[in-house]
Amino acid sequence: MFGSEFTKTALGEFWTGTILGRFIIGPNLFCVVDRQWKKQRKIANPAFRRSMPLPLFGRLTQKLFKVIDSSTTGEDTPITINVHPLMKRWTLDTLGNASFEFDFGAIDDSNNEWVLRYETILHACEAPLFALFPFLERRFLNWFPERKRIHDELTLFLDKMQEIIDKKRNKLLEQQKQQQDELGQKKASPSSSDDSDYSNEDLLSLMIQNQLQETDVNNTLTDEELKSNLCVFFMAGNDTTTAALSFMIYHLAKHPEIQERARQEAFRVLGNEPTDIIPTIQQSQELVYITMVINETLRITGPADSLTPRTATKDTELGGVFIPKGTNVTVSLYELHHNPRFWDQPDVFDPERFASSDSQQNNGDDDDANNNSINATHCSNKEMFAPFSSGSRVCIGKNLSMAQQKLFLPMLLRKYRWDLPEDSIHREKVITETTMDVVHPVNLNINFKRIY
Repeated sequence: MFGSEFTKTALGEFWTGTILGRFIIGPNLFCVVDRQWKKQRKIANPAFRRSMPLPLFGRLTQKLFKVIDSSTTGEDTPITINVHPLMKRWTLDTLGNASFEFDFGAIDDSNNEWVLRYETILHACEAPLFALFPFLERRFLNWFPERKRIHDELTLFLDKMQEIIDKKRNKLLEQQKQQQDELGQKKASPSSSDDSDYSNEDLLSLMIQNQLQETDVNNTLTDEELKSNLCVFFMAGNDTTTAALSFMIYHLAKHPEIQERARQEAFRVLGNEPTDIIPTIQQSQELVYITMVINETLRITGPADSLTPRTATKDTELGGVFIPKGTNVTVSLYELHHNPRFWDQPDVFDPERFASSDSQQNNGDDDDANNNSINATHCSNKEMFAPFSSGSRVCIGKNLSMAQQKLFLPMLLRKYRWDLPEDSIHREKVITETTMDVVHPVNLNINFKRIY
């Protein structure tokens, strides 16, 4: 999308010592550039390609259904739920387990210690005073006792992550030693190194496994880099997937005919027995129309506000506008996905715009699938669809996020029907706000009614 005259903007020093700097702006894939970025991407890619813990996602979805059902008196009794907080509870638990095998327990109790700690840290990251004047946090922290308390909370969070890293490494080293003893081999790994095989293991375990097999220390991550990447993977994946699922539920509530068509596909692929069915990877790949619904949701109400900033390496011109060297630029994804030059009726929710002859093969699972599945009659340029960015810096968690959505939505469709309440503030259009550059709906109450 950007040429070589625009390079990734380096982030870091401005927020050193702040909560934002300690939690997100660190030595991770989101912030580093050049050789460091290439090294980290090379190390993280195999773990993200293999990690696909669908059984875990399914079990947590069933747990969420029990929470919803506990508020109803029967199949014919509707219940009104504020969807966004509910989806956040699900993604906190799914990504906590999938990233570093830590259960926040958010589905069972949204006010438990670790959930509140994470929410406190996240909200503190965008405090305007300290975002604009980070030196206050570095030099005068004792003047702000509440800010100092949140730093202490962040220290507890990071210490817990270090504890998890240490335990996992020791466990994997012990497994490796046992395999060496049993097989009489000089070198053995705790699991198969075939990156083409999907794994139910968490990302941290897979990344440490890869490092244990690596003989060159320059191709490994330090503990600080591991922690920083896990923090940013978790934060970004949690907020964006929460918003995407919330928007998806909204659009299907507003368009019952699309909701029913998606439900019929879920019944066809997973069966219509009155019981929860957890989709397999193969079944997820057969959910063609549901994938189209997901893609259209990501287009019309995508969670990401903009692409990662780039810096002009020289004086240049873009779209007839002169841009001096050193200028930071970005792309508004909303404008990109609603540009009438490229999209037919861009403000209409129409999953059919993602129907094409090769959608049966792609279904959003491969790196280029989201782009390739665009119907040429609805979009004149496939590069105009970039909810996960594009090119070499495409979001590393894209496939994991799509897997979450393609598991959760068909299970929800088989279990419930839903619609907007008569007094919904979202009747005309969805009302949103932006937190940490992630767009999400406000007070999105939805009526749910059980099918079984």
